[in-house]
Amino acid sequence: MIKELSLESLHEVQGGEIKKDFDSLLASLIEDCNQRPAISKARTLTIKIELTPAPDETGHCESCDLRAVVTSKQPARAIVIPAMKSRKKGRGATLVFDPQLDLFENE
Repeated sequence: MIKELSLESLHEVQGGEIKKDFDSLLASLIEDCNQRPAISKARTLTIKIELTPAPDETGHCESCDLRAVVTSKQPARAIVIPAMKSRKKGRGATLVFDPQLDLFENE
């Protein structure tokens, strides 16, 4: 059966791999929103369709190669370590953790 490329048929291509990738990335973005609701930056999910013509020997476009790229983007994660202490080390310097802060488990 011949199927036309469309938004409706795209989810069936390659056994539903595009849909699986989309659903997985969407779930991770929703989880990020739930874990970090105070971060108001948008989370994005993109499906990019790339069509590359595959011309025949006469130069006519007989077919196109399709590439579907599913990507997501979420705000970077940042962990702030307060009060790092500067110490001289040889001819240079280093930073050490404040020993009064409980930053390490199992110690």
